[in-house]
Amino acid sequence: MSKINVPQEANDSVKGSLETGGGVKLPYPHVFFSFRNGQRVAGKAQGELFYGGFQADQEDLVAYADAVGHREMLDQFTLYEISPRSGNVYNAYMRRSLAIAPIAVRSRWFSTRENKNVLKTQVAALLGVGKPLHCVGAVVVTASGFNQAKNLQSALNDNARMTAGVRREFANSAAPNFFYQFVGTFGDENFEMVGKGENKSPITPIKSYGKVETAEQLEQLYVGDDLVNLIVDYKNQSEDWVNDWKKQDRQRQEDTGYYGEPPELEVPQDEEIPL
Repeated sequence: MSKINVPQEANDSVKGSLETGGGVKLPYPHVFFSFRNGQRVAGKAQGELFYGGFQADQEDLVAYADAVGHREMLDQFTLYEISPRSGNVYNAYMRRSLAIAPIAVRSRWFSTRENKNVLKTQVAALLGVGKPLHCVGAVVVTASGFNQAKNLQSALNDNARMTAGVRREFANSAAPNFFYQFVGTFGDENFEMVGKGENKSPITPIKSYGKVETAEQLEQLYVGDDLVNLIVDYKNQSEDWVNDWKKQDRQRQEDTGYYGEPPELEVPQDEEIPL
């Protein structure tokens, strides 16, 4: 494979975009995914409901798929009826992991109506589906709760660290933004107890699949020359969105998207990239 050559100005433009910073909405089309923790009582046969994974509201994802002209993306997800503790049953498409090319990240604390402080992390990204991966549009991936919000950020950091060598060798140190990375749960179940004392509860931790060692593997994850410019454009359009959470004002913010309970995942024993 010939070396991947991302223009230096593109690399400079996205510098710092994956460092964490209300009401400001992204100006480009996108759909929300939130992480929902797996539940032991669901049983392994229930897939994502047991292992944990990302979910998007059924109506929202169908409308988005039609709007961007990629109805085939729905085949990559499993439709479930979700019964949260609140009792408000809804239908959602789920998948254990997503292949995302991150555009920008934001994180902040929220005050709930019960006066509890909740940390949330959101990642604006391009979503890749299929094999080989192809982009279907932009998404916002959310993790709610201190541990999972940190896990999502750590997954991006881990991927950047684990792919630094191959990106330096085969892509002239191109930024991690320009490569799909898998985040979510992988392999066997992994339930982790978090919290203190009587408030401990299980999560299925969000992780990154970072086994990328060859030029061929890296090439499979490269978004392509055309999408490099789109990521740069979307990153620039995301600045107000990121800065809105950097204000750290004390007013309660309205949540967007769907936030499930905390989840986690194990890195697969399979050495292949999980396309």
